[in-house]
This record gives sequence, structure tokens and C-alpha cells, in this order.
Amino acid sequence: HPAPAPRLLPTPVVRHYDLPYGRADGEDLQLDLARPRDGAPFPCVVCLHGGAWKAGSRKDLSEPFGEVSFGLPGASLIEVLADRGFAAASASYRLAPK
Repeated sequence: HPAPAPRLLPTPVVRHYDLPYGRADGEDLQLDLARPRDGAPFPCVVCLHGGAWKAGSRKDLSEPFGEVSFGLPGASLIEVLADRGFAAASASYRLAPK
């Protein structure tokens, strides 16, 4: 699917979407990643969405959360973390009952 349009953040952020990181029982596992553009290496935060292991998506944390999220207009959680100096990955996982 197409990547969301870039948003204006105080810190230049690099975004990567739909990165494969593994396979489980024939199912691709992917993650979305945001990181500061400059100054590597960065500490990394791995974000797992809620949903009682039965619902939800990594996109819940890598797409904008409302008009103003976490104090930044149109930003996702992983972008806010990248703006604050972290690499942040929102990972998919197999949902129950799989």
C-alpha cells in the first residue's frame, strides 16, 4: 500500500513502511520504521499495538492518530519518537487464535 504523505515535524524524520522482518507459518511479518534523518546510531523502541492479541494492526502506531497527536499535528507515535531522537518500529504479529 502507498506510504502516507510526509508530515512536518520539528526534526527531519525518515520513514520506512512494510519492511519484512520474518515469516511465521507462511505468514509475512512486517514492520513500519521511523528514525531521525541524522545522527545515527539511535536507541530503538519497538512498539506493539494493543488489541488483546486478537485485533489491531501495526498501522495503529505508524499512521496519524487524530488531527493532533502527541503534540504534533498529523504525526504518528513512531514519528513522534523519531522526532525525539529514537528509531521506532511498529511491528506486526500473528493474531490469536493463530
